[in-house]
Amino acid sequence: MTGRFCKGREIAMVTHSHDSLLLLCDELEALADSLPSGADHQRCLHLARAVYPIVASSQKVEETLLIAALTSLAATLPDVPATLERLRCEHHSDLCFAEELNDVLLAFGRGEDRMTPDAVGYMLRAFFKGVRRHVAFERESWYRFWRWFLRSAAALFEPIQVGHFDVRHASDGNNSFRA
Repeated sequence: MTGRFCKGREIAMVTHSHDSLLLLCDELEALADSLPSGADHQRCLHLARAVYPIVASSQKVEETLLIAALTSLAATLPDVPATLERLRCEHHSDLCFAEELNDVLLAFGRGEDRMTPDAVGYMLRAFFKGVRRHVAFERESWYRFWRWFLRSAAALFEPIQVGHFDVRHASDGNNSFRA
């Protein structure tokens, strides 16, 4: 992946990864909204078993594709190294939080009173809000990178006016556009 831009299939994988995280967040939010009175213990157990694997597999996809693509541009774009550091820190934090949430949801689903329902709800909200913020940041970074890439690729071609259409052909190296 290093040194090249993601292809459509790879972009779709990152998008699917983000969508899986956002669906998890929706489920966790619904659980938080049901607390303290309507806690479904089976739902807690199901989410406990799902949260860590979903976060871990999503991060693997993101690190393999998105972060690798951004890393290949770190020397070209000045804000990429800071973006990469933030993404890596957020991944570590989200994974640790997912592990804690797994433990809490397992205990809560088994009826153990380690935490009050309000505390569990607060923890759920902190997690899914952070994950949603992280996904939004990754998408924003990704789309900013994508726009830069398209502008850079467009600079390699010169337009030639043919009728009412602009036709682009490989530039002779001066990267200028003709009106």
